[in-house]
Formats: sequence, structure tokens, C-alpha cells
Amino acid sequence: MALTRDDRLTLRFQTDPRCATLLRDRLALWLDELGAQAEVVFDIEVAANEAFANALEHPHQLTADRVDVDATSDDGMVTIVVRDYGSWAPGDARENGGHGLPLMRALMDSVDVDAKLDGTSITLRRHLNSRSPSPATKQTSKAVLELRVYVDDPRLLNNLCDYLAADGCLAQPLTHREAAIDIPGAASTWEATETLKMELRSWQAHHAHTRVALLA
Repeated sequence: MALTRDDRLTLRFQTDPRCATLLRDRLALWLDELGAQAEVVFDIEVAANEAFANALEHPHQLTADRVDVDATSDDGMVTIVVRDYGSWAPGDARENGGHGLPLMRALMDSVDVDAKLDGTSITLRRHLNSRSPSPATKQTSKAVLELRVYVDDPRLLNNLCDYLAADGCLAQPLTHREAAIDIPGAASTWEATETLKMELRSWQAHHAHTRVALLA
């Protein structure tokens, strides 16, 4: 379900990893209508995707089987709130550990986490005119490196390549379990890598019993 105005986007998803693709698509369309540059759109997509992944992965004792996303724009400042409806296990490393928070903070102007017994909200803020993360953060390179992926079930390698190709990636099997991937239009190896990670998460949602990995 989605409610949209020029300055607001409201989305509600089931707790299903496959919804991440729809989230990114709806955000990209909304941000494009706001006049955001492509690089800013990408940064916000990645950060929101990480917040959504957190909302799926860590809550337990759910009081509602959904994730709500509320995005607003005010004078060029975009605010995105991703809310889950479950408690977190004691000792979850929200502020100081993984779960994508370092990546979110690198991409956004600010990231705030509000953890409560009945659910947690992650609030992302980014000004549409603010500069993207520094080249050191993004590991910008004039030549974007070719990426490689590994699939432990060789029967599914062509399936993965076809899936990536349908989303505009260039995928070529190298062995029975490895493929070379290019991301057309990526400005840096960092951007290509993050795009491919999102694609692999979406594909693996349909193949939960298959291990897929991005090779160094």
C-alpha cells in the first residue's frame, strides 16, 4: 500500500525480503519527481535498503507482521522513517555494531535509532543538495572493477545471470559456480558493489537454500 503526495511517500510492506526491490523502486521514482540527482537517489536507496533489512532481520516477538516506511520532503531535506513492530534481543548491537548502521551513516546526513519495546524506528535524513560521501568513503575509481559472484549450486548460476541481466546488469558465467558481473552506469567500484549486493539479496530471497557470495 502506498499513499503519495509531492512531498510525502507512505509505504507498508509485509516482512518479506522480496519487498526490498519494491521499496527501492518506489523511493527512486519519488525522489526523481523531487528533482534529486541520480547519485543522491542511489545513496538514499542503499541507506533505506539497509534500514529495511534491519527491520526484517532483528525484531522478534512481532506485534505486527509489517514494516512501515514514511518519507517526507521539506525544503530539500528528505526524511525517511523505517519502523518495525517487534522487540530486539538484549545486547543487539544497534548503535555500535553492524546491521548496516555504519553504511547508513556514511551515506546520509544523519541517522537516528529509536528503540522501544513495541518496535524500532530508524530515521534517515539527507538534503538533496548535500554532497555525496567523500571519495575515500566511496572508494571512487576511474575504472570500475569487474565483479565476480559465487553460487554454491551450479544449477542456479544461469538463473542468477538471467535475473541480473533482467535488471540491466551484464552477467557472464566463468565456471560452473562463478560469474563475472558488470554494472553499467556505476560511477565507482563502490557504487557497483553496493548495487550488486542489493541485487543478490533480492535474488536470494527466492533461493533461500542456496549460498551466493560476492568474491573479493
